[in-house]
Formats: sequence, C-alpha cells, structure tokens
Amino acid sequence: MRYGLNKKLYVLKDGESAKPGDSVVEVMTLDMFKKQHHQHMQDYLLVSGLRNVQYSKAELLSQCIIGTFVIPQKEDILNKKAMFGYYMDSKTLIFIDDSHYVQRMLHQIERYQKFEKSDIFHLFFELLEFLIHDEVEFLLGYEDKLSDIEERIESGDGQTKGISSEILNMRKELSKINAYYTQLQDISDTLSENDNNLLDDQSCLLFKLFSDRMERLSDHTQQLREYALQILEMYQARLDIGQNRIMTFLTIVTSIFMPLTLITGWYGMNFKEMPELGWKFGYPVCIIICIALLCAEIYYMHRNKWLRMS
Repeated sequence: MRYGLNKKLYVLKDGESAKPGDSVVEVMTLDMFKKQHHQHMQDYLLVSGLRNVQYSKAELLSQCIIGTFVIPQKEDILNKKAMFGYYMDSKTLIFIDDSHYVQRMLHQIERYQKFEKSDIFHLFFELLEFLIHDEVEFLLGYEDKLSDIEERIESGDGQTKGISSEILNMRKELSKINAYYTQLQDISDTLSENDNNLLDDQSCLLFKLFSDRMERLSDHTQQLREYALQILEMYQARLDIGQNRIMTFLTIVTSIFMPLTLITGWYGMNFKEMPELGWKFGYPVCIIICIALLCAEIYYMHRNKWLRMS
C-alpha cells in the first residue's frame, strides 16, 4: 500500500506517483522490501534486524533512519506483540510489516487526522503519538484493579483466593509495558539528538516533547509496580497474621491439655503399689482434679488475656 503526504495522507493507486513536492509513505512485506530495496547498506542492515526483532529502536545512518518496533498488545501483553520495521529519510517512509498492523494504524490516521506539515518526520511523530494515545487511560485501569484488590484484602471477606498470582502477573505486565515506554523514549531521544542532521529544529523539539511524555508514563508505570508490591506485602502480612492466630490457638489448646496428658501418663504406668487404683473414689477424684485444673488454667489465661485471638 502506498500513500502520498500533503497535509494529510491520500492513497496512491498502482503505478501512480505522488504529486510533486509530496512525500511518500509505503507499507510492504519483508519479501517485497527485499525485492525492491537491496542496493544500499541500510537495506541489508534493516533486513538483518528484522530477522530477530527483540525491541523497538532507531538507528541514525548518514542519509536515513532505520529501526524496528515491538508493540505489546493490550489483550495479551505477555504473549502477544506486533512487530515491524521502518526506513525513513526526508521524503520517504517505508514500513516493513507482514502482520498488517501498520496498515490498520495508517487507515485510522488517514480517516481522523490532518497534519500541520507535509513532513515525513512530523508524520512519524504523529504515529508515535497514535501508539500511546490511550496509555493514560490504560494505566488508570491497572490502578483501579490494584485499588479493588486492596479493598478485597482490607475487607477480609474471603475473596482473596489467587490474589498473590494476580498481583505478580500484573507486575510482569507492568514491567513489559515500562520496557516498551523506555524503548519509545530511546527512539525519540535518538531522533531529537539529530546526529545526521536530517531533522529540522521543530521536528527535534517535537521528539523531545514526546520523550518527556514517555518519561512521565514510565514513572507512572514504576509507581504502579511499587503500589502492586506494597499490596502484595500487605496481603502476605495478613496471611502471616492468620497463621500466627492459628499457631497461638494451637499453643493454647496444647498448654491447656498438657497437665491432663501428664496425669494420663502418670496413671497409665500401672505399678502395683499405686493406692489410687484400688480406691473406690479414685476415678471420680481424678475427674474432679482434671476439671479443676482445666478451670484454673482457663481462668488464668483469661485473666492474662491470652485467650483473645484478635
């Protein structure tokens, strides 16, 4: 798919050239790029980078900029991602994409946006902005989820099963998102430095502003990860308190029945010369002694507030 750029994107038909002075935006598959662009070193570098795409980046060459994008998909952040490469000079922007992700993105931009300048770098800036246009709302969704988990822990209504794995999964997702934001910031920083002098001052300023925005998003993501860790620690503390209560209860029960166990063991020795065994009142007296011991122990523990579990 080919577009011309003059204040807005317009579709170019097969064999049609852009109007004089207009820029050209193309979307093609990797195989198409290999067939049409195989003369310059940057072409080979870009193809080589696309064979094993790991992260988003921008590389400034003498007359162009090449790079890749790896974009986590919000429906499955840990396992699903969109990947494509790009080549950019002052008049041309080529996307190498086998997944049609860029095509859908450009279609949205073509329908709803009009650019102030007919400039490739300004369009690239708009593409970056489009990638993060709903990120604040997206992060607020995580904040709401974490707040809901915190309320469930505080209420102690029994709806806390699986919270630990839920929080850990959210921290993994936020870590992936933060890495994505950091990579976009690196791209904008690289472009704003303008080491190959392809960009004008206004374009450099735009990418500098975008870099500042990405830094704020990254900070927000880090705060959410710390918030998630605090909730996880609070949840673990609640579990520890519950376990401590159980251990306290078991210790109290053991302490109460320990004297009775001693009496049972004492009279279970069955020596011949044990007068209580032949005494007709031995059994009821033993019962009375055991009950008295239990009452005395319970009274003593209650008086020292050892029976309070809260």
